[in-house]
Amino acid sequence: MHQTGETFIDNNGNKLKSRKKTGNKWFETQDQIAYYKEFEKEKIVYQEIVRSAQFYFDQNKYYPEATTFILTGKNIKYLISLLNSKPITYIFKKFYAGGGLGDEGFRYKKVFLINLPIPQIPTEAQKPFEILVDKIIAKKERGEETTAEEQQIDIMVYKLYELTYDEVKIVEPEFALTEEEYNNHS
Repeated sequence: MHQTGETFIDNNGNKLKSRKKTGNKWFETQDQIAYYKEFEKEKIVYQEIVRSAQFYFDQNKYYPEATTFILTGKNIKYLISLLNSKPITYIFKKFYAGGGLGDEGFRYKKVFLINLPIPQIPTEAQKPFEILVDKIIAKKERGEETTAEEQQIDIMVYKLYELTYDEVKIVEPEFALTEEEYNNHS
């Protein structure tokens, strides 16, 4: 089989164009994927079109399918805690998604995701977020409820962005804490 990207004459005398040259990896179709080693790393996996934030932590080296994307790099658990939070989802939908898809859907386009204002905080300050992510992952694996941990992350993210109680109520009208409880939350 020709794989040069050039035109050739087959055994029947027909003029054909061969498939582009690739590295012959099992996952390649027509283009080389120079970043394939990124799939082997700890990563965040997300779908492009969603109804709610759905960022998943993967340390099992999955190769996601079409319209599913990955994020790799440092501080993955800190980042995933923010991306799945109500405040970041609100910010993304309101300012970055470029309009909704139907009544509920929206699209996580890379060009908008990379522009989200993610606070760069010291590694030590990221630990509480990472601990909660680990708890959520463990509970989800056991089929347990994670609402309390998710709400705790939401509060931490509100505080990280220094939102006032009134601003929090805009993002989350049914916010569970009173103003005093929120203001006293560390």
